[in-house]
Amino acid sequence: MAGTPSSKRKFEEMHIEDVFVIMIKISELIYETGGGGIADFAARMGKTPLEVWPIFCAEADVEQCEPWPGYPDKTVPREVLEKLPGADPGQPMPDLHREMYEEHQRRLKPKQ
Repeated sequence: MAGTPSSKRKFEEMHIEDVFVIMIKISELIYETGGGGIADFAARMGKTPLEVWPIFCAEADVEQCEPWPGYPDKTVPREVLEKLPGADPGQPMPDLHREMYEEHQRRLKPKQ
């Protein structure tokens, strides 16, 4: 049944391209609204981090997906990314994905 929690795709089952689009959208939204991390963004929206997850998915044009394990307190582990469908197991992350991942990591660091 579409739209029910049981129909949501697990983060670890999504294609790597969808995951990177979500990560970039998260970074862009956070950066555009003042920086910080996911908790900062959620607070600015008057919501919890779990309540803003659907915003990230909608902005990335990905419907009904769950956040990654450890969300929002931990960033996506590189090991998870390397095991996603579409990733090339045993090979280094392609330069474009590595650069996107590193930019995402930089943007999510809390402001000092």
